[in-house]
Amino acid sequence: MTELQCIVRGLVQGVWFRDFTKRSADSLRLQGVVQNMSDGTVHVRAQGTEEELHEFLRRLSKGPAHARVEIISVKWQKPEQTFEGFTIAYE
Repeated sequence: MTELQCIVRGLVQGVWFRDFTKRSADSLRLQGVVQNMSDGTVHVRAQGTEEELHEFLRRLSKGPAHARVEIISVKWQKPEQTFEGFTIAYE
Protein backbone atom coordinates (compact mmCIF):
# COMPACT_ATOMS: atom_id res chain seq x y z
CA MET A 1 0.00 0.00 0.00
CA THR A 2 1.16 3.51 -0.84
CA GLU A 3 0.05 6.91 0.44
CA LEU A 4 -0.45 10.02 -1.63
CA GLN A 5 -0.52 13.40 0.11
CA CYS A 6 -1.38 16.42 -1.96
CA ILE A 7 -2.33 20.05 -1.68
CA VAL A 8 -4.70 21.24 -4.39
CA ARG A 9 -4.62 24.93 -5.32
CA GLY A 10 -6.98 26.98 -7.45
CA LEU A 11 -10.72 27.47 -7.22
CA VAL A 12 -11.27 24.38 -5.08
CA GLN A 13 -13.41 25.56 -2.16
CA GLY A 14 -17.13 26.22 -2.44
CA VAL A 15 -17.37 24.13 -5.63
CA TRP A 16 -18.04 20.67 -4.14
CA PHE A 17 -14.41 19.63 -4.48
CA ARG A 18 -14.35 17.63 -1.24
CA ASP A 19 -17.50 15.73 -2.22
CA PHE A 20 -16.03 15.04 -5.67
CA THR A 21 -12.82 13.83 -4.02
CA LYS A 22 -14.69 11.48 -1.68
CA ARG A 23 -16.82 10.02 -4.49
CA SER A 24 -13.70 9.50 -6.62
CA ALA A 25 -11.86 7.83 -3.72
CA ASP A 26 -14.84 5.62 -2.90
CA SER A 27 -15.15 4.46 -6.51
CA LEU A 28 -11.47 3.47 -6.47
CA ARG A 29 -11.76 1.85 -3.00
CA LEU A 30 -9.17 4.21 -1.48
CA GLN A 31 -8.79 5.04 2.19
CA GLY A 32 -8.01 8.52 3.51
CA VAL A 33 -9.29 12.02 4.17
CA VAL A 34 -9.90 15.33 2.39
CA GLN A 35 -10.03 18.71 4.15
CA ASN A 36 -10.40 22.39 3.26
CA MET A 37 -7.54 24.50 4.62
CA SER A 38 -7.76 28.09 5.84
CA ASP A 39 -5.51 29.31 3.00
CA GLY A 40 -8.07 28.26 0.35
CA THR A 41 -6.36 24.99 -0.61
CA VAL A 42 -7.60 21.43 -0.19
CA HIS A 43 -5.43 18.83 1.54
CA VAL A 44 -5.83 15.18 0.53
CA ARG A 45 -4.35 12.00 2.00
CA ALA A 46 -5.21 8.79 0.17
CA GLN A 47 -4.00 5.22 0.47
CA GLY A 48 -4.22 2.40 -2.04
CA THR A 49 -2.27 0.79 -4.83
CA GLU A 50 0.00 2.95 -6.93
CA GLU A 51 -2.21 2.36 -9.97
CA GLU A 52 -5.38 3.42 -8.12
CA LEU A 53 -3.64 6.51 -6.73
CA HIS A 54 -2.43 7.60 -10.18
CA GLU A 55 -6.00 7.37 -11.48
CA PHE A 56 -7.21 9.30 -8.41
CA LEU A 57 -4.65 12.03 -9.06
CA ARG A 58 -5.77 12.22 -12.69
CA ARG A 59 -9.36 12.75 -11.53
CA LEU A 60 -8.34 15.37 -8.97
CA SER A 61 -6.47 17.34 -11.62
CA LYS A 62 -9.76 17.81 -13.48
CA GLY A 63 -11.99 18.30 -10.43
CA PRO A 64 -15.76 18.84 -10.50
CA ALA A 65 -17.47 21.05 -13.09
CA HIS A 66 -17.13 24.43 -11.32
CA ALA A 67 -13.63 23.90 -9.93
CA ARG A 68 -10.46 25.23 -11.50
CA VAL A 69 -7.44 23.23 -10.40
CA GLU A 70 -4.28 25.26 -10.96
CA ILE A 71 -1.61 23.12 -9.32
CA ILE A 72 -1.34 19.98 -7.21
CA SER A 73 1.67 19.53 -4.95
CA VAL A 74 2.24 15.79 -4.54
CA LYS A 75 4.14 13.75 -2.00
CA TRP A 76 4.36 9.94 -2.13
CA GLN A 77 5.19 8.02 1.04
CA LYS A 78 4.67 4.87 3.04
CA PRO A 79 1.54 5.14 5.21
CA GLU A 80 2.24 6.17 8.79
CA GLN A 81 -1.30 5.34 9.85
CA THR A 82 -4.21 3.49 8.28
CA PHE A 83 -7.61 4.96 7.58
CA GLU A 84 -10.98 3.23 7.61
CA GLY A 85 -12.81 4.36 4.51
CA PHE A 86 -12.46 7.81 2.97
CA THR A 87 -13.82 10.76 4.94
CA ILE A 88 -14.38 14.48 4.61
CA ALA A 89 -12.92 16.45 7.54
CA TYR A 90 -15.02 19.44 8.60
CA GLU A 91 -12.59 21.22 10.91
